[in-house]
Amino acid sequence: ARTALIADPANDRARLLLANALAADGATDRALATLADIPATSAFARTAVDARITVLAGAGREDQALAAARARADAADAQSADFQVYGDQLSAAGRHAEAARYYRRVLDDGADTNWAAWLQYGGALDEAGDWAAARPALERAVALAPAEPLALNYLGYAMAERGGSIAASTSLLERASALKPDDLSILDSLGWAYFLGGNPRRALPLIERAALGQPTNAEIGDHLGDVYWSLGRRYEARYAWRAAALTADAADAARIADKIARGPLATPTAPPTAAP
Repeated sequence: ARTALIADPANDRARLLLANALAADGATDRALATLADIPATSAFARTAVDARITVLAGAGREDQALAAARARADAADAQSADFQVYGDQLSAAGRHAEAARYYRRVLDDGADTNWAAWLQYGGALDEAGDWAAARPALERAVALAPAEPLALNYLGYAMAERGGSIAASTSLLERASALKPDDLSILDSLGWAYFLGGNPRRALPLIERAALGQPTNAEIGDHLGDVYWSLGRRYEARYAWRAAALTADAADAARIADKIARGPLATPTAPPTAAP
Protein backbone atom coordinates (compact mmCIF):
# COMPACT_ATOMS: atom_id res chain seq x y z
CA ALA A 1 0.00 0.00 0.00
CA ARG A 2 2.85 2.37 0.79
CA THR A 3 4.47 1.56 -2.55
CA ALA A 4 1.16 2.30 -4.31
CA LEU A 5 1.05 5.72 -2.62
CA ILE A 6 4.62 6.46 -3.65
CA ALA A 7 3.66 5.67 -7.22
CA ASP A 8 0.42 7.67 -6.98
CA PRO A 9 0.11 9.96 -3.94
CA ALA A 10 -3.53 10.73 -4.86
CA ASN A 11 -4.58 7.08 -4.67
CA ASP A 12 -7.06 7.24 -1.80
CA ARG A 13 -8.07 3.62 -2.28
CA ALA A 14 -4.52 2.60 -1.47
CA ARG A 15 -4.67 4.98 1.50
CA LEU A 16 -7.72 3.11 2.80
CA LEU A 17 -5.92 -0.21 2.39
CA LEU A 18 -2.92 1.13 4.26
CA ALA A 19 -5.10 2.41 7.11
CA ASN A 20 -6.80 -0.98 7.42
CA ALA A 21 -3.44 -2.76 7.47
CA LEU A 22 -2.07 -0.39 10.12
CA ALA A 23 -5.18 -0.87 12.28
CA ALA A 24 -4.88 -4.65 11.99
CA ASP A 25 -1.27 -4.32 13.14
CA GLY A 26 -2.34 -2.32 16.22
CA ALA A 27 -1.02 1.00 14.92
CA THR A 28 -4.29 2.82 15.61
CA ASP A 29 -3.03 6.40 15.63
CA ARG A 30 -1.09 5.93 12.40
CA ALA A 31 -4.17 4.37 10.81
CA LEU A 32 -6.30 7.34 11.88
CA ALA A 33 -3.70 9.79 10.58
CA THR A 34 -3.69 7.98 7.23
CA LEU A 35 -7.47 8.23 7.00
CA ALA A 36 -7.30 11.92 7.88
CA ASP A 37 -5.21 12.45 4.74
CA ILE A 38 -8.20 11.52 2.57
CA PRO A 39 -9.80 14.87 1.62
CA ALA A 40 -13.51 15.59 1.88
CA THR A 41 -13.59 15.97 -1.90
CA SER A 42 -12.37 12.40 -2.48
CA ALA A 43 -14.69 9.75 -3.88
CA PHE A 44 -13.59 7.68 -0.86
CA ALA A 45 -14.36 10.35 1.75
CA ARG A 46 -17.50 8.68 3.08
CA THR A 47 -15.78 5.29 3.15
CA ALA A 48 -12.94 6.90 5.12
CA VAL A 49 -15.41 8.15 7.74
CA ASP A 50 -16.82 4.65 8.16
CA ALA A 51 -13.30 3.22 8.31
CA ARG A 52 -12.37 5.68 11.06
CA ILE A 53 -15.33 4.53 13.14
CA THR A 54 -14.37 0.90 12.59
CA VAL A 55 -10.73 1.57 13.57
CA LEU A 56 -11.77 3.39 16.76
CA ALA A 57 -14.21 0.64 17.78
CA GLY A 58 -11.68 -2.08 17.02
CA ALA A 59 -9.11 -0.33 19.23
CA GLY A 60 -11.52 -0.25 22.17
CA ARG A 61 -12.15 3.48 21.84
CA GLU A 62 -15.91 3.03 21.84
CA ASP A 63 -16.80 6.52 23.05
CA GLN A 64 -14.89 8.11 20.18
CA ALA A 65 -16.41 5.65 17.71
CA LEU A 66 -19.89 6.49 18.97
CA ALA A 67 -19.23 10.21 18.77
CA ALA A 68 -17.94 9.95 15.22
CA ALA A 69 -20.86 7.76 14.15
CA ARG A 70 -23.39 10.11 15.73
CA ALA A 71 -21.86 13.12 14.02
CA ARG A 72 -22.45 11.44 10.66
CA ALA A 73 -25.94 10.16 11.51
CA ASP A 74 -27.11 13.57 12.69
CA ALA A 75 -25.55 15.53 9.81
CA ALA A 76 -27.88 17.35 7.44
CA ASP A 77 -26.75 15.14 4.53
CA ALA A 78 -26.93 11.86 6.48
CA GLN A 79 -27.87 8.77 4.50
CA SER A 80 -29.28 5.37 5.36
CA ALA A 81 -25.77 3.93 5.69
CA ASP A 82 -24.96 6.53 8.35
CA PHE A 83 -28.03 5.55 10.39
CA GLN A 84 -26.98 1.92 10.04
CA VAL A 85 -23.44 2.53 11.25
CA TYR A 86 -24.58 4.54 14.27
CA GLY A 87 -27.24 1.97 15.10
CA ASP A 88 -24.59 -0.76 14.99
CA GLN A 89 -22.33 1.19 17.33
CA LEU A 90 -25.19 1.82 19.76
CA SER A 91 -26.12 -1.86 19.66
CA ALA A 92 -22.52 -2.89 20.35
CA ALA A 93 -22.55 -0.55 23.35
CA GLY A 94 -25.71 -2.18 24.70
CA ARG A 95 -27.85 0.90 24.01
CA HIS A 96 -30.52 -1.09 22.21
CA ALA A 97 -33.47 1.30 22.55
CA GLU A 98 -31.44 4.08 20.93
CA ALA A 99 -30.16 1.67 18.29
CA ALA A 100 -33.73 0.73 17.42
CA ARG A 101 -34.57 4.37 16.66
CA TYR A 102 -31.78 4.58 14.10
CA TYR A 103 -32.60 1.18 12.61
CA ARG A 104 -36.14 2.51 12.20
CA ARG A 105 -34.69 5.44 10.25
CA VAL A 106 -32.95 2.93 7.97
CA LEU A 107 -36.34 1.34 7.26
CA ASP A 108 -37.98 4.69 6.71
CA ASP A 109 -35.20 5.69 4.33
CA GLY A 110 -36.14 3.02 1.79
CA ALA A 111 -35.26 -0.34 3.35
CA ASP A 112 -38.82 -1.34 4.27
CA THR A 113 -38.68 -4.34 1.93
CA ASN A 114 -35.36 -5.57 3.33
CA TRP A 115 -35.94 -8.51 5.66
CA ALA A 116 -32.53 -8.10 7.34
CA ALA A 117 -33.32 -4.48 8.24
CA TRP A 118 -36.59 -5.55 9.86
CA LEU A 119 -34.78 -8.35 11.70
CA GLN A 120 -32.17 -5.97 13.05
CA TYR A 121 -34.82 -3.44 14.08
CA GLY A 122 -36.91 -6.12 15.79
CA GLY A 123 -33.86 -7.57 17.47
CA ALA A 124 -32.89 -4.18 18.92
CA LEU A 125 -36.43 -3.67 20.25
CA ASP A 126 -36.37 -7.16 21.75
CA GLU A 127 -33.01 -6.53 23.44
CA ALA A 128 -34.41 -3.25 24.76
CA GLY A 129 -37.24 -5.17 26.44
CA ASP A 130 -40.02 -4.01 24.10
CA TRP A 131 -41.32 -7.38 22.93
CA ALA A 132 -44.72 -5.93 22.00
CA ALA A 133 -43.07 -3.75 19.36
CA ALA A 134 -40.37 -6.28 18.47
CA ARG A 135 -42.71 -9.12 17.54
CA PRO A 136 -44.45 -7.45 14.56
CA ALA A 137 -41.07 -6.28 13.24
CA LEU A 138 -39.68 -9.81 13.44
CA GLU A 139 -42.84 -11.21 11.86
CA ARG A 140 -42.37 -8.73 9.02
CA ALA A 141 -38.83 -10.05 8.52
CA VAL A 142 -40.17 -13.61 8.27
CA ALA A 143 -42.96 -12.55 5.92
CA LEU A 144 -40.39 -10.97 3.60
CA ALA A 145 -38.01 -13.94 3.83
CA PRO A 146 -40.00 -17.08 4.70
CA ALA A 147 -37.09 -19.33 3.71
CA GLU A 148 -34.41 -17.43 5.65
CA PRO A 149 -33.24 -19.56 8.61
CA LEU A 150 -31.85 -16.60 10.56
CA ALA A 151 -35.21 -14.80 10.60
CA LEU A 152 -37.15 -17.98 11.39
CA ASN A 153 -34.77 -18.86 14.21
CA TYR A 154 -34.85 -15.44 15.85
CA LEU A 155 -38.64 -15.15 15.82
CA GLY A 156 -39.20 -18.77 16.87
CA TYR A 157 -36.77 -18.65 19.76
CA ALA A 158 -37.94 -15.23 20.95
CA MET A 159 -41.56 -16.38 20.92
CA ALA A 160 -40.68 -19.41 23.01
CA GLU A 161 -38.70 -17.34 25.49
CA ARG A 162 -41.32 -14.60 25.76
CA GLY A 163 -44.24 -16.90 26.54
CA GLY A 164 -45.76 -17.08 23.06
CA SER A 165 -47.34 -20.12 21.47
CA ILE A 166 -44.93 -23.02 21.80
CA ALA A 167 -46.61 -24.79 18.89
CA ALA A 168 -46.10 -21.77 16.61
CA SER A 169 -42.55 -21.29 17.87
CA THR A 170 -41.71 -24.94 17.27
CA SER A 171 -43.12 -24.79 13.75
CA LEU A 172 -40.91 -21.82 12.89
CA LEU A 173 -37.83 -23.50 14.34
CA GLU A 174 -38.51 -26.79 12.59
CA ARG A 175 -38.65 -24.87 9.30
CA ALA A 176 -35.37 -23.15 10.14
CA SER A 177 -33.71 -26.46 11.01
CA ALA A 178 -34.94 -28.11 7.82
CA LEU A 179 -33.40 -25.28 5.81
CA LYS A 180 -30.10 -25.35 7.74
CA PRO A 181 -29.83 -28.69 9.54
CA ASP A 182 -26.21 -28.30 10.65
CA ASP A 183 -26.64 -24.91 12.30
CA LEU A 184 -25.92 -25.49 15.99
CA SER A 185 -27.70 -22.35 17.17
CA ILE A 186 -30.88 -23.46 15.41
CA LEU A 187 -30.53 -26.95 16.86
CA ASP A 188 -30.32 -25.46 20.34
CA SER A 189 -33.32 -23.21 19.69
CA LEU A 190 -35.42 -26.11 18.42
CA GLY A 191 -34.39 -28.32 21.31
CA TRP A 192 -35.26 -25.55 23.75
CA ALA A 193 -38.71 -25.16 22.19
CA TYR A 194 -39.28 -28.91 22.57
CA PHE A 195 -38.18 -28.64 26.19
CA LEU A 196 -40.45 -25.69 26.95
CA GLY A 197 -43.25 -27.64 25.30
CA GLY A 198 -42.77 -30.41 27.86
CA ASN A 199 -40.76 -32.84 25.71
CA PRO A 200 -37.24 -32.92 27.21
CA ARG A 201 -36.46 -36.36 25.76
CA ARG A 202 -36.90 -35.00 22.26
CA ALA A 203 -34.92 -31.90 23.17
CA LEU A 204 -31.93 -33.69 24.66
CA PRO A 205 -30.14 -35.05 21.54
CA LEU A 206 -30.46 -31.71 19.78
CA ILE A 207 -29.07 -29.65 22.65
CA GLU A 208 -26.35 -32.23 23.38
CA ARG A 209 -25.24 -31.99 19.75
CA ALA A 210 -25.25 -28.19 19.92
CA ALA A 211 -23.25 -28.23 23.17
CA LEU A 212 -20.72 -30.65 21.70
CA GLY A 213 -20.19 -28.34 18.74
CA GLN A 214 -20.07 -25.14 20.83
CA PRO A 215 -18.68 -26.15 24.23
CA THR A 216 -17.97 -22.55 25.27
CA ASN A 217 -21.48 -21.27 24.50
CA ALA A 218 -22.88 -20.48 27.94
CA GLU A 219 -26.50 -20.29 26.80
CA ILE A 220 -26.43 -23.73 25.20
CA GLY A 221 -24.70 -25.20 28.26
CA ASP A 222 -27.31 -23.64 30.51
CA HIS A 223 -30.08 -25.16 28.40
CA LEU A 224 -28.39 -28.55 28.53
CA GLY A 225 -28.27 -28.43 32.32
CA ASP A 226 -31.99 -27.66 32.50
CA VAL A 227 -32.84 -30.58 30.24
CA TYR A 228 -30.67 -32.98 32.23
CA TRP A 229 -32.26 -31.77 35.48
CA SER A 230 -35.79 -32.31 34.18
CA LEU A 231 -34.86 -35.89 33.29
CA GLY A 232 -33.55 -36.56 36.79
CA ARG A 233 -29.89 -36.51 35.70
CA ARG A 234 -28.87 -34.09 38.42
CA TYR A 235 -25.13 -34.77 38.44
CA GLU A 236 -24.88 -34.14 34.69
CA ALA A 237 -27.07 -31.05 35.03
CA ARG A 238 -24.74 -29.48 37.56
CA TYR A 239 -21.73 -30.41 35.44
CA ALA A 240 -23.30 -28.68 32.40
CA TRP A 241 -24.15 -25.60 34.45
CA ARG A 242 -20.65 -25.38 35.91
CA ALA A 243 -19.22 -25.51 32.40
CA ALA A 244 -21.68 -22.82 31.25
CA ALA A 245 -20.79 -20.57 34.18
CA LEU A 246 -17.15 -20.47 33.05
CA THR A 247 -18.01 -18.43 29.95
CA ALA A 248 -21.23 -16.69 31.05
CA ASP A 249 -21.36 -12.97 31.77
CA ALA A 250 -21.57 -11.87 35.40
CA ALA A 251 -25.36 -11.72 35.64
CA ASP A 252 -25.89 -15.11 34.00
CA ALA A 253 -23.07 -16.67 36.02
CA ALA A 254 -24.81 -15.61 39.24
CA ARG A 255 -28.12 -17.04 38.04
CA ILE A 256 -26.47 -20.31 37.02
CA ALA A 257 -24.67 -20.53 40.37
CA ASP A 258 -28.06 -20.37 42.08
CA LYS A 259 -29.30 -23.26 39.94
CA ILE A 260 -26.23 -25.30 40.78
CA ALA A 261 -26.99 -24.78 44.46
CA ARG A 262 -30.77 -25.18 44.42
CA GLY A 263 -31.87 -26.40 41.01
CA PRO A 264 -34.12 -24.51 38.61
CA LEU A 265 -37.12 -22.78 40.14
CA ALA A 266 -39.45 -24.30 37.57
CA THR A 267 -38.88 -26.42 34.49
CA PRO A 268 -40.92 -28.81 32.37
CA THR A 269 -40.63 -32.24 33.93
CA ALA A 270 -40.40 -35.82 32.73
CA PRO A 271 -40.07 -39.13 34.57
CA PRO A 272 -36.48 -39.39 35.87
CA THR A 273 -34.09 -41.74 34.16
CA ALA A 274 -31.43 -41.63 36.83
CA ALA A 275 -31.21 -41.10 40.54
CA PRO A 276 -30.73 -37.46 41.71
